[in-house]
Amino acid sequence: MEGDKCIKLRAEMTCEGCSNAITRILKKVEGIKEVNCSIPEQEVTVYASEQVDPSQVLQKLTTWAEASGKQVSLIS
Repeated sequence: MEGDKCIKLRAEMTCEGCSNAITRILKKVEGIKEVNCSIPEQEVTVYASEQVDPSQVLQKLTTWAEASGKQVSLIS
């Protein structure tokens, strides 16, 4: 999306339930505009305003990952 920051994360997703949970969690973060999950690639692409800190996005998903026994990491 033009003028937005692109944040990429690697997230272990086994089904649409995982990708839906990630989308639901991240859309609650102020400044996040779009979340795209790719189960085959195990990647999450987030489009957000410039003030969104990638470490904040990672922290939100880390809480989910620990609760669900999944792995998550920041790509860029």
